Amino acid sequence: MRNGLDDAYDYCQEVTRREAKNFYYGFMLLPTNQRRAIYSAYAFARRCDDIADAGLPVAEAAEQLAAYRRSLEECLAGRPTGQVFEALRQTAETYRMPHQYLFDLVTGVETDLTRTRYETFEELKDYCYLVASTVGLICLEIFGYTGGEAARRHAADLGVALQL
Repeated sequence: MRNGLDDAYDYCQEVTRREAKNFYYGFMLLPTNQRRAIYSAYAFARRCDDIADAGLPVAEAAEQLAAYRRSLEECLAGRPTGQVFEALRQTAETYRMPHQYLFDLVTGVETDLTRTRYETFEELKDYCYLVASTVGLICLEIFGYTGGEAARRHAADLGVALQL
């Protein structure tokens, strides 16, 4: 019997299929629960990035990202609005995902609105952490890992490397 959560995950799957066929087909090989979870994470990140890339005036894009952050807060407090946030709430709960990863991703995308150059490598690395390492850390929680903090450091380093 289907429910609203199934519909939410199906929606996230469709977003992934439509927007990122390369990821979509790779994710199809995952076990069902992980596949659904990664689709929800992708749909969340995709919408966040789409706001920044829509070509809106900076103030309007910033306002939309602030609203997206508030929707994330509501989602993680157990009051999701919309299918992406409904699926993401379940994913974050199931995989005990640190909420900070999700908020950091929004912060990184907000940075895209006003900053395009970095004076030091350390500043650039901090930006790369926000927009890429957080995605790797989210994936790490969904896929599972051993090695504790060392595994998280490696995932963060890989995110920086891939962003660069």
